[in-house]
Amino acid sequence: MKRNVTDHLPKEVWKTLDEPEMIDHPDLDSFVFCKVVDREGVLLDKYKDFSDELGDDSDRIPELYIEGSCLFLRYSLVRDLLSEGKVILLM
Repeated sequence: MKRNVTDHLPKEVWKTLDEPEMIDHPDLDSFVFCKVVDREGVLLDKYKDFSDELGDDSDRIPELYIEGSCLFLRYSLVRDLLSEGKVILLM
């Protein structure tokens, strides 16, 4: 009753399942909707990924987004905040 596809895989295939190209990774350049859930809010420089395109970014100050703020940003900017539980993905 508990048979599945993996029961029929040859042993040499099992060895390749944990190779880097077999493990799916999120697209860091894709845009995502997220919501701030941290009571203290989060500091975020939403233009960090575009610093080359925008020129000198030394005078920019990160913005504070309060709890409940909805953001549409590159995944690379919120990846660490997701793992810390400060934001959640909406889509």
